Amino acid sequence: GKGYNKGKKRLTGKEGEYEAWGQMAHSAGKAMGRPERIWFTERINKDKQGLESGETMKKLKKFFRYDNIGYFFVLPAVIYMLFFVGYPIVSNFILSFQDVTVKTLSSPNKPFAGIENYQTLFQDEVLRTSIINTLLFTVLCLVFQFIIGFLLALFFNRRFSFAKPVRGLLMMPWMIPITVTALIFKFMFSSNVGIINQALMGIGLISAPIDWLTQPATAMIALIISNVWIGIPFNMILISTGLTTIPTELYESAGIDGANKLQTFWKITVPML
Repeated sequence: GKGYNKGKKRLTGKEGEYEAWGQMAHSAGKAMGRPERIWFTERINKDKQGLESGETMKKLKKFFRYDNIGYFFVLPAVIYMLFFVGYPIVSNFILSFQDVTVKTLSSPNKPFAGIENYQTLFQDEVLRTSIINTLLFTVLCLVFQFIIGFLLALFFNRRFSFAKPVRGLLMMPWMIPITVTALIFKFMFSSNVGIINQALMGIGLISAPIDWLTQPATAMIALIISNVWIGIPFNMILISTGLTTIPTELYESAGIDGANKLQTFWKITVPML
C-alpha cells in the first residue's frame, strides 16, 4: 500500500519519471503475493493511462481554445482553393513544358518540350492583341464601375423617401446569375430585334442597325457595358458602407466654418473613405 501510494504520488508529481516509478512498483510488488501483485500492476497501469489521457485532453482543450478555432472555419475554404485552384495552376504549369497533343493528353509520359511552347506563344500576334484587349477591358470596367457606384452611393446616402427600396432594387444586377445576364445583353444587343438598336434608331442617332456582337470594336463596347452594369451595385454597397462610417459631426463643423458642398467632398468625404 505504501509503495503504491508512493508510486502514484511520484507519477502524478513529476510526469515522465516512469523508470523510477517502475523500479519502486517492482520492489513493492516483491513483498506481495501473486494476486496482490496483479491487482497492484493493473491499478498502477490504470493510473498511468488516466494521467496520459488527462494530458491529452489538456492539449486538445488548449488547441481548441478560441484563438485556434478559426483555423477549422478556414479549413474548408483552404481545401477548396487547393483542389480547384492550386492543383490546376500547378498542373497547367507542368503541361506548359511538355508536348501535349490529342494523342498524348491522357498519357502519363508526355514528351518534354522545354520552353518551345513559350517561344511559340510570344511570337504569336494574337497574344499581344489579347493582352491589350484584356488591359483595356479591365481598366475601363473598373473606372466606370467605381465612378458610377461612387455617384450612386453619394446619392443614396441622402435621406429621402424610398431610398432603401430603390437601393435594394439596384442590387439585382449583382445578384442575377452571370448566365442570365449574358442572355439578357445578348438579346439587347441583337442586330435585328435588340432594344439598343431600336432605341438609337428611334431617336435618330443611327440610320441602320449595328452588329454589336460581330464586329471587334463594337463587341468590346458591348462587353464593357454589360460588365459595368454587373459591377456597379457591388461598388455602390462598398462605398455606401464607407460613407456611413464618416461622423456627421465633421460635416456639421465644416458647415459652421463656411465650407460648401464641394469643399466638404474633397476635404472630408474623399480622405475619410
